[in-house]
Amino acid sequence: MNDMVKLNLTPNMNSSDAKCTTCVLTKFTRQPFPNVQRSSNILDLVHSDISEMNGQLSSRDKRYFITFIDDYYRYCYVCLTKF
Repeated sequence: MNDMVKLNLTPNMNSSDAKCTTCVLTKFTRQPFPNVQRSSNILDLVHSDISEMNGQLSSRDKRYFITFIDDYYRYCYVCLTKF
């Protein structure tokens, strides 16, 4: 994400900004995942998440980003999207 900010693809997100109350409450109440065995092959397990860029648009009018992380290599791919 920092590289994308440096290239002016996404707005600068300050981590010291006030946290959304709903986000804080939902993350606080979640129980930790049980220990699982790590994937032993490429693309056996891919984690993904979608987030909004605090209501700001990127330089190409994208509002959301999706992350895909390969469990084996921990390679992360970020995709900007409009929805």
